[in-house]
Amino acid sequence: MYAALAGSIFLVLFGCKKNVEVRNSSSVSWKNCSQIENKTDDVKVCLDSLIEDSRCPLGVICVWEGTAIARFSVTVNGQQQPVTLSTLNMPGYHPSDTILMGYKIEFLNLSPYPEVGKTHDILEYKAELNIIKQ
Repeated sequence: MYAALAGSIFLVLFGCKKNVEVRNSSSVSWKNCSQIENKTDDVKVCLDSLIEDSRCPLGVICVWEGTAIARFSVTVNGQQQPVTLSTLNMPGYHPSDTILMGYKIEFLNLSPYPEVGKTHDILEYKAELNIIKQ
């Protein structure tokens, strides 16, 4: 029994090919680009515009959770590409992640979260992204 357990642990630890990835969680503010630390590439992500924020406000019961949709600029080694991402990954909407120029970019969250009776200045918004070298 101990041999089977030890063998299983060995396979889990050493049997799989390990991918070496650059993984960064990054917070991107309005017009304040985020530079990603990477030894091989110069990567920069900017929050360009907030297209939609239909997320259900705090303290409200909604039928649908809503989504935030934002446009970003991704620059890798001087080459720039725009991308529009959503916090909700659902058919018929913008995707919540994409692969651009060798990097997977996931739109995880947008803050501040909507509140009833309160508006937020565009300068307050921050997008939380996960960026993974493929």
